[in-house]
Amino acid sequence: MNSKLLFCALFFASIGLCAQDKKWSVEANYPIIDEDGLNGVIDLGVKYRFVNLGIIQLGAGLNGSFFADRQHFYFDDNLEFDNKWKRLLLQPTVFGELNLPGISRLKPSVGVGYSVLLDEYDRKIVDSGYNESDSWGAFNANLGLSYDLTNRFFVKIQYDYLNHRQKWLAEADYENNVYRYETRGKSLNVFKAGIGFRF
Repeated sequence: MNSKLLFCALFFASIGLCAQDKKWSVEANYPIIDEDGLNGVIDLGVKYRFVNLGIIQLGAGLNGSFFADRQHFYFDDNLEFDNKWKRLLLQPTVFGELNLPGISRLKPSVGVGYSVLLDEYDRKIVDSGYNESDSWGAFNANLGLSYDLTNRFFVKIQYDYLNHRQKWLAEADYENNVYRYETRGKSLNVFKAGIGFRF
């Protein structure tokens, strides 16, 4: 038992000694997306700053956001509709974080990357239903602003622009009337606000 306590104490002491330059940070945010019906649940991220050029630090990060929606209602007292929609957004990015002279607590940042979106639909109508999943990618650019509350804790806001360029075409035939649906891409906007910890 004493050896386990000693190991834990040495482990946390070594983290504290090796983390004086605070190259790593973790964050928890509340995400908002401009997709109708999807509600933000949580966004978690980790960042590593690998180059310090004085006024700017360069790094890489990974964020994961989770969104969900559910529509459950009855129609004419005997028809039940239950629709569930879940989305996982994975965002690997490279970023630059500015160290402004005289305003060291305020840190603007800009980043670019390629995001992956994983959608899952679960639809039930009366006694029948189906499950469908889809994934797609999008170019991602973001602007952020963090403010250091202490030398370790900070608050931040961030705006992400996702541009989806995939083209798809669908046709539906309803009683010999053929309808064509086509999209050439779309953009999504994600806003995040949260807290973080540097180590």
